[in-house]
Amino acid sequence: MVREAIGPDIKLMVDLNGSYSKELAIKMIRRWEKYDPYWIEEPVAPDNFEGYKKIKKSTNVPIAAGEQHFTVYEFKELIEKELVDIIQPDVYYVGGLTEWLNIWSLAKAYNVPISPHLAPVESAHLVAAKPNILWIEYVPPDNYLRTTFFKLLRNQNLYFSLKKE
Repeated sequence: MVREAIGPDIKLMVDLNGSYSKELAIKMIRRWEKYDPYWIEEPVAPDNFEGYKKIKKSTNVPIAAGEQHFTVYEFKELIEKELVDIIQPDVYYVGGLTEWLNIWSLAKAYNVPISPHLAPVESAHLVAAKPNILWIEYVPPDNYLRTTFFKLLRNQNLYFSLKKE
């Protein structure tokens, strides 16, 4: 339905936010292949390297990950073991500019594209003169879906805190 609404010229990306088991991720990605997704983002938990390996071997859709990884060593494992096709380092999560640049250098050496996770102002400065960058993830502050989601979470927390008293 989404593919039909956006047409064939818009890139469709699915973010699973590390919430699927490898079995469910494989099953769903195979179903979604006919919709030509540009990537599936974080299909399994960030530390589930074995899951990433199995998904890559079992599906044809590019896999993106990295927003929940913190060190160049984690990215090294993702890249060297060919567990993902695109990395998404977050300048805040990895500890700042220097570590982000180390991760970028590693990705460049292996010709792995980067799509920085959020921090659009900082990321824009980092990627301005760097090759191998796809684009910067950005979520507008007035995003209705995001705002509604966080309102629901706040109300849910309020409900649980009132229920316990």
